[in-house]
Amino acid sequence: WYDMAAADSQEPDAESLSESHAQLTRLLDAERESHMPSQKTVIGGFSQGGALALHTGLQYPHQLAGII
Repeated sequence: WYDMAAADSQEPDAESLSESHAQLTRLLDAERESHMPSQKTVIGGFSQGGALALHTGLQYPHQLAGII
């Protein structure tokens, strides 16, 4: 997870990754609470968004329909 706006983004930004992971997890939890089964939920993204989807989807405690 890298800060794309920073010219010297050679080091991963673990704090931002953790925040984004938590935000996506909260969104998935909210969907489950609104009666959308996680087994019917697919998450995905492009570039760093894809990395976030994979990171979160593999750690999410409930089965998802897919990760793209």
